[in-house]
Amino acid sequence: MNQQFLFGEPSPSPTITEARALGEAGMKTVAENAGEEFRDNAKNFVIDYLSKYGPASGETITDACKEAGIVPHSDRAFGPVIMSLQRKGLIEKCGTVARRKGHGAPGGCVWRITGTE
Repeated sequence: MNQQFLFGEPSPSPTITEARALGEAGMKTVAENAGEEFRDNAKNFVIDYLSKYGPASGETITDACKEAGIVPHSDRAFGPVIMSLQRKGLIEKCGTVARRKGHGAPGGCVWRITGTE
C-alpha cells in the first residue's frame, strides 16, 4: 500500500540507540538549566518524601516537591533527578500508573526507596 503524505516523505524514525542518545542529551540540557542547587534540593526531597510516604508516582513527587518550594524552570528538570537516583540504586520502579498530566495515558512510573516493599 502506498500512503500519501501532506508534506513530502516522512522522516525516518530514529533507532533505539539514537532515541536514547537524544533523550540523554535532552535530560543533560534540562539538568544544566535547572542548576546544581535545584538538583541537590530535589534529590534530597525525593528521598525524604519516599522514605516518609512510601511509593509514589513521579507526578505526585513532582507536585509535592514544587509545593515544598523546590521549583525548577520546567517540570522536565525532575526527570534527570529521578534518573540519577535510580542509577545510583537509591530508588527503583515498583509499578505503573495512568498519568494525570498525560490525560490518563499509560506510562507513569511509581517509585520507591530501593529494597522496600
